[in-house]
Amino acid sequence: MDSGRLRVALRQAQKNDRADAEAIAEAALRPSMRFVTVKSVETQGRAVAFRTHQCLVWQRTQLINALRGCLERHSV
Repeated sequence: MDSGRLRVALRQAQKNDRADAEAIAEAALRPSMRFVTVKSVETQGRAVAFRTHQCLVWQRTQLINALRGCLERHSV
């Protein structure tokens, strides 16, 4: 395919709701499509707890680094 035709094809392949709906419909009709199982409430709860813990660790590290920077700036 020459570069001019390729550019036109790429421009027409924009992401939008209609293209998404067509892709979902096509994927659902494929017999080899594997579907993801729904996570249990317990699994989702553990995931939330893990993400919350990770966020708190990140914020603690950020606070310690900010404090260290302030103390260094004031030669403490």
